Amino acid sequence: SIPRNPRTKPFDFPSFDGNGDLREWVYKAQQYFLFHQTPEGHRVSVASFHMNGDALQWFWWYSGTRTTLSWTDLVLGLQKRFGNSLFEDPHGALSKLTQKGNVIEYVKQFEKLSTQVGGLPEEHLLGMFLSGLKGELEMEVRSFKPRDLLDAVELARLQETKLQFRRRGGRDLEGKHGMNPNLPILPTPRTMPLIKRLTPDQLQERREKGLCYKCDEKWERGHKCQAHKVFLIDMIRGEEEVEEQIISEEANVDDLIKFQEQFPEISSQAIGGMLSARTMRVAGKLGGTSVVVLLDSGSTHNFLDPGVVKKSGIKIDSTVQPPVMVETGEQLNCSGLCAQVILQLQGIPVKGDFFVLPLGGCDVVLGADWLEELGTIQWNFKLMTMDFTYKGRPYGLKGLNSAKLQLVNSERFNKDMKSAKSLFLIQVQDTSMGPGSDQQKVPEENWAESLQSVLSKFSEVFDEPSGLPPRRSHDHHIPLLEGTSAVNLPPYRHSPHQKSIVEQIIKEGVRTGIMRHSHSPFSSPVLLVKKADGTWRLCVDYRGLNLRTVKDRFPIPLIDDLLDELHGAKCFSKLDLRAGYHQIRMREEDVYKTAFRTHEGHYEFLVMPFGLCNAPSTFQSMMNEIFRPFLRQFVLVFFDDILIYSPNWSIHLQHLGSVLQILLDNHLFAKRSKCRFGVEEVEYLGHIISGKGVAMDQRKVQDVLDWPVPKSVKGVRAFLGLTGYYRKLVKGYGLIAAPLTQLLKKNGFKWDKEAQLSFDNLKSAVTSAPVLLLPDFNNQFVLECDASGSGMGAVLMQSDRPIAFISKAFKGSQINLSTYEKEMAAIIFAVNKWHSYLMGAKFVIRTDHQSLRSLLQQKIVTPAQQKWLTKLMGFDFSIEYKSGPTNKVVDALSRLPEFINLEAITVLYPEWFKDLQKAYQGDDGFLQLMNDWKQGKLDPVSYTSHGGILFYNGRFVIPSNSEWITRILESMHSSVVGGHSGFHKNISRVKRDFYWKNINQDVKAFIRNCDVCQRCKYQASLPNGLLQPLPIPDRIWTDIAMDFIEGLPVSSHMTVIWVIVDRLSKYGHFIALKHPYTAKSLAQIFIQNIVRLHGFPRTIVSDRDKIFVSSFWQELMLLQNTHLAMSTSYHPQSDGQSEVLNRSLETYLRCFCFQHPSTWYKYLSWAEL
Repeated sequence: SIPRNPRTKPFDFPSFDGNGDLREWVYKAQQYFLFHQTPEGHRVSVASFHMNGDALQWFWWYSGTRTTLSWTDLVLGLQKRFGNSLFEDPHGALSKLTQKGNVIEYVKQFEKLSTQVGGLPEEHLLGMFLSGLKGELEMEVRSFKPRDLLDAVELARLQETKLQFRRRGGRDLEGKHGMNPNLPILPTPRTMPLIKRLTPDQLQERREKGLCYKCDEKWERGHKCQAHKVFLIDMIRGEEEVEEQIISEEANVDDLIKFQEQFPEISSQAIGGMLSARTMRVAGKLGGTSVVVLLDSGSTHNFLDPGVVKKSGIKIDSTVQPPVMVETGEQLNCSGLCAQVILQLQGIPVKGDFFVLPLGGCDVVLGADWLEELGTIQWNFKLMTMDFTYKGRPYGLKGLNSAKLQLVNSERFNKDMKSAKSLFLIQVQDTSMGPGSDQQKVPEENWAESLQSVLSKFSEVFDEPSGLPPRRSHDHHIPLLEGTSAVNLPPYRHSPHQKSIVEQIIKEGVRTGIMRHSHSPFSSPVLLVKKADGTWRLCVDYRGLNLRTVKDRFPIPLIDDLLDELHGAKCFSKLDLRAGYHQIRMREEDVYKTAFRTHEGHYEFLVMPFGLCNAPSTFQSMMNEIFRPFLRQFVLVFFDDILIYSPNWSIHLQHLGSVLQILLDNHLFAKRSKCRFGVEEVEYLGHIISGKGVAMDQRKVQDVLDWPVPKSVKGVRAFLGLTGYYRKLVKGYGLIAAPLTQLLKKNGFKWDKEAQLSFDNLKSAVTSAPVLLLPDFNNQFVLECDASGSGMGAVLMQSDRPIAFISKAFKGSQINLSTYEKEMAAIIFAVNKWHSYLMGAKFVIRTDHQSLRSLLQQKIVTPAQQKWLTKLMGFDFSIEYKSGPTNKVVDALSRLPEFINLEAITVLYPEWFKDLQKAYQGDDGFLQLMNDWKQGKLDPVSYTSHGGILFYNGRFVIPSNSEWITRILESMHSSVVGGHSGFHKNISRVKRDFYWKNINQDVKAFIRNCDVCQRCKYQASLPNGLLQPLPIPDRIWTDIAMDFIEGLPVSSHMTVIWVIVDRLSKYGHFIALKHPYTAKSLAQIFIQNIVRLHGFPRTIVSDRDKIFVSSFWQELMLLQNTHLAMSTSYHPQSDGQSEVLNRSLETYLRCFCFQHPSTWYKYLSWAEL
């Protein structure tokens, strides 16, 4: 209940005469009732005292036509009489509302209409609000992705102020608040200087002498700086710099306003290149030139950088040179106009006029002119994506990540110095290769400079490959089985959007030369898989071709043999090749076999595609051939993973240079981001390699080592199921596991030191020799996988002995996957995790999902299958079925207790839970209990703590002298759920959730002293004579009893309760009726409330009411094979079950409405609980 504050100033009840706003009056009245805790039965009277005029006249008439009138009935009547007209449609008006005046007026209208509609979700209201804004405001506000309606209102007001300030000629809106945008410092020709950071003294000195802020020459209108300067960014910060915007002091404000409205505008970010988190750049093509495009809603027109214009050979119309305004009020002069330029934006053709202007951080700016053509735009600046509909087709753009720093040589630096650009010279140190980083590096002097010198010399190795790779002796060959006919499979179906993506990828592949048009009789279908960055990958399903291919048995190197060569090595580097398969050509006579068909053509690969069964062997043989002089001397090669090892740093630099030289000579390219240079410890092929030797990667067994301590018998049983599978390999397994086995006995779970010791010893035994096996590449690998509702697990084995364990919980959308998809995800997860063991050798996958046995023969029909199949391409495996009961290890890994704990996220805590937490912090009794638990005075098995609250066997612990006991008992006994029930029901409810000393005595005392129970209950006594019970039913709701309770006061027009009780479960339904009712009407009610839920009963016990003896009722039950059993006249004891339930129901209702008898109807549903 809400406590009253005696010092609160009272307020009057609102009056209503029928002419004001009815909704406002009803809302104020309800707030009044809530504050003063006005009973339901008094609300109509209080409201009528404050009615005047037409409203009072109407109330006299309306109340006289009804025997009872509730507050809800009154409000409904008022709405019909004085509410809005039926022809008024606030929902329609809200959906059509648009901004006519300023934002504040629009917000007021929107709030008024949305209040009248009510019930609309926040996302719906936000969309309607944004759609109603003026066009210039809507685009600006949407670009900031407001989270809710309040954010949208705030942004709209800010943007409106910004636009108004621009129109008034305001020169520095942000400067009012002490902020300045990242303004450009480009000393470009024909450009007025924008910003120069100067100290106050320097600024004053140059102003007095009339000197240019950017050079030492005399400044006058039209002045151009002749010298290009290099600015050095230093990490030492001096005194606060002053940002000065240079605008002619003689400039007329009216002229400036007219100037701004007449000419194009561009944002300072587009000029200066200082891009914020709310700017988006995308990759594009201008002719044959790759360009970076800035999507800028702050620029009014489209712009091109002069360097791009020159490189692409686009013609410039020099007669069109309008001044360009920067958002801060500055003026720039453009070099001309490029008309009807065609720009390819990730496959989207963009055609328009572009002004030529030096840009920073990008090559092209697409401004509001182009953005306005797109209509509604969905922008996600976190993921850097943009979705829109252009010319009736949906498109999506993916933004570029932040620009990466690149080393520059002196020749490139001198060339850039001569160009008309501003340069920043920055010294960058890679922390991943410096002392104190996560991976310790070789501590030798000048190591960073020496390494950078080597990497700079071979920087071309880390470039993006372009064009076809050279012909080599190891070009890929596809030998077919004798008598094999051409493989010709129909293409898979794709959506219109996916077809557009396929066309773009094919067009790019043909342009770069890795694909060409084909007339081959061979044809394999294509798959389209979405990558993590939002782009798409085109893959070909070569399963049909692989079945007809002669398998190449080129020996894959043994990992053990490779690692034996590392003795004495202390310095390591690891290289990872970029798209390795595409760096190998196809033999010309085998190109036609790679043919694939799409919806719009037939193509074939000129390079080795992914998914061919012999591709790993070809790649490994090529790598062995080119590195043969250095293999096992200082280089190890396992497919595209290259390890360079040396005894010291100076020799390592020579080895690294030799390897990079080989890659450069053979036109092979590495991916810099995945390489490691000059480290003392490196992960390679599932092992940790360092100067100390080769160690097993602990991640193999981490999921077993991190197995949480079991909290229940179920957790112990799951752990023993995992370890018991290897019991024959663990000496003395029975003795080690004995303490855990004892916990499985009934009421025997008590975790102690012996159980913990047994638990730790079993984990150690399973994750070490002789149980854990080192891989033998001469034997076949077996991969067992399983998935449960909460997670997935796998074990890599040989000869039924484990090599590595792994498990992972399902998260997010994975939880809602189907069983087939979860089992498939487990296989993909395990194969990718242990690919270094499985690549190049045939292995077996075991699963307990029958449908996956035929995975290699299944037709690909879903996007999920397309995505998964591409991840298995290149592996040689078969799938076997293993039933669940025999698949104990991976079943246990997929059901780790921690996975199941995730279900607690959905548990809702009542409001009083927070109050109980506060009580534990401030109540002496609660604090004493917590101290006793922390000091070990309480049993640690029975007592636990969670969220600052103490629990006893899962029940809340309450101090025996706490006021919380009374609060709990009132809730359990005196509420509508408790129903003032007796001792046994109350004690079972209380003990289910709470525990305190003397709990039985407290419950008995509370019930004995309950005032309502004393008033409304009576002392029961046993009747004389022997009982004659009816036969006990064998099923619920097959044998029922029914009776009427009549003579009740009118409550919501109801005067009778029809009591229907199941004679086995004793559960009853209470149906309110009003006179008059007939056998036909009762039959309909009986079907709706009883038959619909439980079906027709076998027998019905009732008295001889005229309804039950009517011919209609008897004929209806006869047709349904229901036997009617009626009691003797004037002898209700014959149907004792109904009479007892009637008495209990009457007692329940009496307890809650004895002061207001006409309110019994609203408690009737609660009585069924």
